Amino acid sequence: MSSTSPLHVLLLLFCLLPVKGADVKAMTLCELLKTPEKFAGQMVSVRASVDKSYHWLVLFNKDCDGSVMLELRSEIEPKREFPLEKDEQFEKFDQALFDFKPGSMELRNRIEADFAGRFDSIFAMKRNRKVRIAKGYGHGLQAKTRLVLHKVSNVTIVAQEEVRGDRVP
Repeated sequence: MSSTSPLHVLLLLFCLLPVKGADVKAMTLCELLKTPEKFAGQMVSVRASVDKSYHWLVLFNKDCDGSVMLELRSEIEPKREFPLEKDEQFEKFDQALFDFKPGSMELRNRIEADFAGRFDSIFAMKRNRKVRIAKGYGHGLQAKTRLVLHKVSNVTIVAQEEVRGDRVP
């Protein structure tokens, strides 16, 4: 004869709670850039290419205007509520960031991947109004948007002839 204790019931209920990662909204980078204020502070996932400049990493898609700064640092404001997952896919991505064309600081290959994390924008929606909530992000607070990276997946390295110039998100 088995009995169910209150502790067992609590453990079962805890296991049924939604996982934090389940709240990630998958979308295109173009959708995100069209109305960034609507997604400020939310967990999102986008497929994008990466460009690297002296001061930052930038996510872009050749089919849409704008770009998003990619944030890897842990000491940022607002603080991270999640770790940066440094798995095999992250290592592949990280190694590609340091593969340069001979004699230059340009990336040898185009890096494409799915990037998931918290999206920050200098604007947010408050009471159905677009309100400025931050000065900016990155070097000189020049970036208007950023993705605080949680996980990178489906990394693809594509040989390319030309890397686009510096972008300011």
